[in-house]
Amino acid sequence: MNSKTGFGTKLLAFGCAICPFCAAAKKWPDSFYARTMRAFDKLCPWCKAHKRLHADDTNADNENKARATA
Repeated sequence: MNSKTGFGTKLLAFGCAICPFCAAAKKWPDSFYARTMRAFDKLCPWCKAHKRLHADDTNADNENKARATA
């Protein structure tokens, strides 16, 4: 988690983590339902915050792997 991430973003991301619609889409990622939900990710503030919060983790992991191989 990025230390620059605000409390509001973390709160919205928590909403996505407990959302039953998102949970079903995560459980069956290749289903028609999940593909449909991905279209709504761009509109949902909870999903946007979740992606923003976890995108920072992914970028940090990629930087650490790059440093380890260099």
